[in-house]
Amino acid sequence: MVALAASWMAAGAALAGDDYGLGRPATQAEIAQWDIDVAPDGAGLPPGQGSVRGGEAIFAARGASCHGERGQGGPMDRLAGAAPARSARRNR
Repeated sequence: MVALAASWMAAGAALAGDDYGLGRPATQAEIAQWDIDVAPDGAGLPPGQGSVRGGEAIFAARGASCHGERGQGGPMDRLAGAAPARSARRNR
């Protein structure tokens, strides 16, 4: 009985390292598409310029579903009304 249990454990350990041929490592370009966070101090913003109107459209398309229509919070952190230092500590 002990030998049987030991063989099961050995087989399980051997299978744990197997490559099942599923998936692949993400490319740097794919990772860059998901790297969209911006710190309260503006770190993480892409180079360039923008406007309030343009930012509103981008937030509606990419941020509102997680942070609420007006940044009040949702499944993710509240963006509006929190002290910047507190928000920065919580998100890092």
